[in-house]
Amino acid sequence: MINRKITIKKNNIKSFYKVLFIYNSFIYKFVNFKLINKTDDIFINQIEDILNTKNKKQNIKKVIDYTCAYMDDYYKDKTMCDFKCSQCIIQRMKKSSYINGCCHICVYPTSNGCPSRNIACKRFNCTYVKNHNKTLKDEDLKLIYCLTPLQRFIVKSDYFTLENDVIKDIYFNSMIIASIRVISRNVYHLIKVHKDKLNIK
Repeated sequence: MINRKITIKKNNIKSFYKVLFIYNSFIYKFVNFKLINKTDDIFINQIEDILNTKNKKQNIKKVIDYTCAYMDDYYKDKTMCDFKCSQCIIQRMKKSSYINGCCHICVYPTSNGCPSRNIACKRFNCTYVKNHNKTLKDEDLKLIYCLTPLQRFIVKSDYFTLENDVIKDIYFNSMIIASIRVISRNVYHLIKVHKDKLNIK
């Protein structure tokens, strides 16, 4: 294993993030990184851990887990959707019969919340929420720059999906395969939710 030190300063941090997915590629499979952080960026230690995780699925899982943990921590004390009696503010305003807000078309939520870690779902906010709250933007989710542009698109689009399936979609690194998997899952979800709505088993 080759050791490589990278010093990250304010004047090179933007360029560092631009090439981060290259450092995380097979080209550097046998390189052990030591990142020296001379900025106030809170993600550098996690990035070092991700870069030095050479098993690709474990590497992707760390990107997802670290990012979701950051998002959970940011939103934990905020009542963005203003849930009451299992309905968000929009569902109450529209006097909808649905519950669970935007998650009402997903088959995975439980009484204890969502059992999965999913960046796409966590980053989604309806227009009302975005207009009335300070929400995280894509540029705040810096760890996803460890992924290729295609993988970033997949991870930001893979709604209503369990973490293991998201990891597989990213691992395949194919828009065609990921699209087929995403579309088939969403069709299944819509059919199941419609049946549940009609009390059809």
